[in-house]
Amino acid sequence: MTLVTESQDMIEREIDAYRQEVETLERQAASLLVTDDASEEAALLFIAECKRAYAKLEERRDSKVRPLNAEVKAINEGFRPYTTVLDRLWRTTDQIRGRYVTQKQQAIEAANRRAIADAAEAKRREEARAEAARQEAERLRLDAERLEQEENDRLLKVEMDRLAAEKKIRDEEEALVRAKQRGDAEAVRAAQEMLAETRVREEARFEQAEEDRLAVLAEQNKLEKAAIKLDAKADIAESKASMVAPTIQVNDSVGSRTLLDGSKVGTRKVVDWYFENGMPKDGDYYHDDPRVSSIPSRYFLLDTAKMAKDVKNGVPVLGVKRTEGSTTTTGRK
Repeated sequence: MTLVTESQDMIEREIDAYRQEVETLERQAASLLVTDDASEEAALLFIAECKRAYAKLEERRDSKVRPLNAEVKAINEGFRPYTTVLDRLWRTTDQIRGRYVTQKQQAIEAANRRAIADAAEAKRREEARAEAARQEAERLRLDAERLEQEENDRLLKVEMDRLAAEKKIRDEEEALVRAKQRGDAEAVRAAQEMLAETRVREEARFEQAEEDRLAVLAEQNKLEKAAIKLDAKADIAESKASMVAPTIQVNDSVGSRTLLDGSKVGTRKVVDWYFENGMPKDGDYYHDDPRVSSIPSRYFLLDTAKMAKDVKNGVPVLGVKRTEGSTTTTGRK
């Protein structure tokens, strides 16, 4: 169906004629005052004239618009059955996909939480290994220091014993010399035996002291090397701890994508709501409706249209005052 409409020039010429009539009434209104019955009569005549002009313009406007509206309505009704089906199809499919994307996102978030927790635990374990190695290395160093101090104390005693032994040997050598000077063969023999025994004993004690010193030195070296190895082990554990990071998954179903046919698609988060008891969201509900008794009153809007209807019909509404006035009505000429 093709609708033949008036030209734009014809419509503009007609509107220009109406504009002149309205401007004339505007000028008349500037001088209108109601001070007596005669001027009230003039005002009523003016109101009637304005309403007649208004009705004439509305009638003409409607005569031009109604055919266009009818054609638009017919076109919409022709397409609506198919657009309605398509809208329902894509919305239904989108809901199905939305559930999949949501489930996928939930699974990814759960996996990421596990990955973060596992990484944190792995980092904690490496840090604990490093701390244990540091503490053990420190203990070994303290043991080495203790051995060194004990060895210093022992060497001091060894030195004191050596000095005492040397004095004893000198004393015995002097006793031997005196025995020889006296010509006392028995005393010489006894002094020689005692001197020999002392020298043998001191030599053995010196050798044992040297063996002990070397053994302590070896133990110290062993402890220090073990401490160095533990320090290296702690360094490795700390390095591993610093490099521990969770493998975070990303939902590739979210964001912009290009399909195989070249179409550009995207996904955005949609937050919606619903009544748990199944009520439709587009219904009208009063705050005292038992079905919504659990919802705070601040979510209810004042329905001023329903309230005005009750007030006009004489139904009292607390906090609202009914007023009465008058308006001018006119009929068709």
